[in-house]
Amino acid sequence: MLTSHGSRLELLLLNKKRSSVKLLLPDEVIELILERLPVMSLLRFKSVSKKWKSTVEDRRFQERQLICRKQSRGPDFLFLSLRDDDQNIKNAPIIFSRSEKIYNIWFRSLCRSICHGSCDGLVCLYDTRVGVVVANPATRWYQTFPLARIQQLLNHMSVSPVPKLGFGKDKLKGTYKPVFLYNSFGFGLDNVTTCELFDVSTNAWRYVRPASPYRINAYNNPVYFDGSLYWLTELEEKVLSFDLHSETFQVICKAPIAHVRDPSSVCMCILDNSLCVLENNRFTLKIWSLDCSGGNTTTWKKLCSLDLTSRSFFGECALLPIAILDKTKLLLGSSHECTQQLRVMIAEAETRGVMEEEMQTQKKEEEEEEEGPPPGWESTVLPPPISAVTTAVNSTTTTTAEITEMAQMVCGSCRRLLSYPRGTKHVKCSCCQTVNLVLEAHQVGQVKCSSCELLLMYPYGAPSVRCSSCKSVTDIREDNKRPPWSVQQGPLKTFSSVR
Repeated sequence: MLTSHGSRLELLLLNKKRSSVKLLLPDEVIELILERLPVMSLLRFKSVSKKWKSTVEDRRFQERQLICRKQSRGPDFLFLSLRDDDQNIKNAPIIFSRSEKIYNIWFRSLCRSICHGSCDGLVCLYDTRVGVVVANPATRWYQTFPLARIQQLLNHMSVSPVPKLGFGKDKLKGTYKPVFLYNSFGFGLDNVTTCELFDVSTNAWRYVRPASPYRINAYNNPVYFDGSLYWLTELEEKVLSFDLHSETFQVICKAPIAHVRDPSSVCMCILDNSLCVLENNRFTLKIWSLDCSGGNTTTWKKLCSLDLTSRSFFGECALLPIAILDKTKLLLGSSHECTQQLRVMIAEAETRGVMEEEMQTQKKEEEEEEEGPPPGWESTVLPPPISAVTTAVNSTTTTTAEITEMAQMVCGSCRRLLSYPRGTKHVKCSCCQTVNLVLEAHQVGQVKCSSCELLLMYPYGAPSVRCSSCKSVTDIREDNKRPPWSVQQGPLKTFSSVR
């Protein structure tokens, strides 16, 4: 039974004689429990105490909770209709595996355009009549921003294609920024391109100078990935990035395609946590993934090629990859103005061979480039496992009885709670396939990550430990290390001791 008193959580263990043993859960354990809960449950738990409210509202806790939710299951999908008639969403043929979640959210807004993708679960809508709206579909929270200068101009002129809005996050400051980047020609401006960014501190739009020296492909939506927004340039087909922290533009590489006749046939997207470029000529869909593992050098790898000649379901609508499901299925979607319908399909047969080959190659490279355990883990010597209990029945017969006592630990990668027989040296997570090193209580030390302040556990006596969340290495010193977990925990009472 769980009871809450202030910021502490008490666990009452009842035995057959109705006596109880009260165990106080540390704040760190409570945070681990809260990180695994959905957003709506966390909102309700804010009323438990001021401590819990402060924890849930902490930005670092929210980042850890978001990472935990992403790693514990497949991606979540949100289908948003920008029409009054939402029957198309209800009737869309959607078939996903069990690990994914599907949401249909009714959001009352006058916006007719939406930014491609999402950022930490936030979606951004915009329109020349109402400005920009940033919304959280999970909590129904939203915030409106005033009209940008380009939106004010569009109210008095007709331009095709209409400038697209980008939305992303400054990872260092933790602030979200809507960005308009458009070619200046046609708007009476002198520069090659013009960039407008909404500044939250002043609650106003401002120009970013210098803007991009290259004209952009105006038919494409900008894509957010890892603290930057990305566009494809016009004619020369280069990949242009805009760092949302330094607010500077740079060309990172050339696109894997050249001399595109139809600029609307190419675009960018995010698949399998990588920046991708795709070419869609309505008969064949080709997708390339950007590989940055070589340090300063970047290369493009062909992810798949899909034959679309038999996909009459989509008609003439251009396809956009949404996600990779189960490593072999490609989720494709289309929302075209000419049909005003949202259509979703899963292409499996044509991509299975290519994707499986890519995954096997990637797995082989990861095995060859395995970095090994974090610093300090190599020097730790584990005690031998608990031996079996041997009981002599008589002088001629000996029976071995194995006492299987289960224990639990948290996976270092996905933070899933794992169960294992006590005495086991390594436990493999069934979710993320991470092999975790098992330590007893007297071998476990604790320290907070110097970067993200996540509570880390490490072999006691190690000089440093690497955070599984932000990958930074924290030096363990006298001023930041804690006593071994066995000392903090104290002598634990078992069920047998209270009988």
